Amino acid sequence: MSSRSRQTMLFAPLIVCSSLMFLTLPALASDGATPDAGGGNHETLSEQEAEAYRFAHLQAGYQFITPDGASAAAAPYTRLKSGAMGGFSAGTLGSSLKLSGEGLMLHEDDYHANLFFDYGGYYRLHLETEAFWHNLLTEQLPRSATGQYATTQSAPPADGYGMRTGISQVENRIKLGNNPIHINLGYWELSRRGTDQLRFADYYFSDPQNRIVSLNRQVNQVTREGSVGADAHLGFFDIAYGFRIRDFSNQAPDIRYPFAVTGNGTLTPGTQATNVASDSRVTSHTVRVYTDMSGGLVGTAAYVLTQRESDADRGDARPSSKPSQTLHSVAGDLTYTPLKELSFALKYRRLQNDRESPSTVSYPYSTASGALAVRPGIDSVKDTVTLSGTFRPNQQVTYRLEYRAVLESRDNVPNSDLSPSDPTAIHNEYHRTHTALATASWRPLPGFRMNATYTYRTADNPEWKVSASESHKGELFATYTKNGAWGATASFITTYEQSENSASTVTPAPVASYTLPRENRSYSANTSLWFTPVERLTITANYSYLEAVTDQSLLFSNIIVDPDPLVATTYRSTAHVYGIDAVYAVAEPLDLSVGVQQVRSASRFDVPVRTFTLANVTGSYNTASIGTLTRLDTVETGVTARADWRISKHVGCSMNYSYRNYNSGDALYDGSVHTTMVSLTSRW
Repeated sequence: MSSRSRQTMLFAPLIVCSSLMFLTLPALASDGATPDAGGGNHETLSEQEAEAYRFAHLQAGYQFITPDGASAAAAPYTRLKSGAMGGFSAGTLGSSLKLSGEGLMLHEDDYHANLFFDYGGYYRLHLETEAFWHNLLTEQLPRSATGQYATTQSAPPADGYGMRTGISQVENRIKLGNNPIHINLGYWELSRRGTDQLRFADYYFSDPQNRIVSLNRQVNQVTREGSVGADAHLGFFDIAYGFRIRDFSNQAPDIRYPFAVTGNGTLTPGTQATNVASDSRVTSHTVRVYTDMSGGLVGTAAYVLTQRESDADRGDARPSSKPSQTLHSVAGDLTYTPLKELSFALKYRRLQNDRESPSTVSYPYSTASGALAVRPGIDSVKDTVTLSGTFRPNQQVTYRLEYRAVLESRDNVPNSDLSPSDPTAIHNEYHRTHTALATASWRPLPGFRMNATYTYRTADNPEWKVSASESHKGELFATYTKNGAWGATASFITTYEQSENSASTVTPAPVASYTLPRENRSYSANTSLWFTPVERLTITANYSYLEAVTDQSLLFSNIIVDPDPLVATTYRSTAHVYGIDAVYAVAEPLDLSVGVQQVRSASRFDVPVRTFTLANVTGSYNTASIGTLTRLDTVETGVTARADWRISKHVGCSMNYSYRNYNSGDALYDGSVHTTMVSLTSRW
């Protein structure tokens, strides 16, 4: 049985069950209440029906899109094709029946629609579907000035690289009469289809056949998920159970390429599969318990068992068993409120990750005799405890303190200093992270509010080389509103992190080890002001500044023979965001709005010019061109305008215009897009 047939048989019963529940609505409703006999009941139903609010809205128009140059960066999420568009919304909202739906379609790859139905609280249905398009950039392969490698790059599709993502979901909730029990059924689907750029290397040190390759890859992936659950109120406790099953299916063929490099004799040349995405299945069981105890004590607990298994029938490699993963998640919360001004909360989380890896893998292009040994998967256990307290002496002031401790252990971690081909080169690791947080909120004046937060974090053994061993973070937010005539918001966020890792040279012997310190600093300042200078006119202006700086000592090669091989580098990125928009009600039937936004961003990788001598390499190595190659300056500009004209009580029209421009000084990415949409609306 094919994967798609298996999934269809798996999820088809869910749709059938939804239909059956819809058909049994009258019986379910009558189970909890029996209607009165006589004409009085018919009169009541008629009155309720007359009180229902009904509405409808239709929209139709045309969208003109005019791209100029390379427009993927200027409009990454716009389908760059002109065409008709339309939309609708309609519904009836009564005391016993609620039905509403809406939809908007700009293109077959850009739409959204949903439907909501509620029958007296006994049955609730939600349907939703949407799709959007993502324009992907075309990257050019780097050229080798010294002839160390060749390049092969496929021409992109005529309309460029792009990906269509579609999401559909169905949610059902049914109440069993007047019993405190609900049944939930759901279905969710995610699809990704399109063409993207796949880049990889057929490379091994100084092999004369080295090559960097870019190919067009067809993407056709579908993820389907079905869920079923129930929840009930059982007096002192509320309990809920849920089951989910999710299937991932890769329906595109494998990418194959005639690899020529042998890796110093470890591989046999041939047309091999690369970047393989295998099918997989995930199942999970969830149990939750809630309790509302007396004396201001509230507790919750949950347990989730998740199991994942990957297929092994794609590509060329064949493992001795299917890789699998089992997750055990435990959560418990306890809240105690001894006084109305004071409350405490205790939270516990545990995540246990058990991985099962195949013991061997057979690969037909390997020159090794027999199957290849596989290192065992990394198992981990993570425990998190959070204790917090909140004090509200009055309605204007709130204080909050929080402490969080994270203890993590990992087994079967590969040794970075030993041969990667040795599956027994593993060790165990332990991490402890402590975080303290303090927050204060004030409302000293009417319309004015301020929040301040400070967070300190320390780790004894950072999990990754770029993870911080110590960090500080400060946040400040302020808002003010004056009689609905004007208002302002401002915020400032800053972080400081420091860490260090080590690196070693391997040639010449003996091995030399170096400590590489690292510091990260970031700043974010934002402000916004809105005001109404005259009646019916509102103007909003905003500005943001973002900066991130990383100071890092680097060892550019592990075969440097110079006595001082380290280089102190700095990476800096900044962005200025400006924006202003205005909304003006010219007259009762006419509204106008216009907005302008510009983002100026820059990034630099400052590397001092150094020249190094490499072991067993003729000539020297220098860092002269790194700063120039990594420098990037971009300006993104957007202009929007809109006019709404209500011609009559039931008829209106609108026009939207937008202009987006991306400028980086590189013709491969620079371009602009003009979008104009004219539509006629009718409502009643």
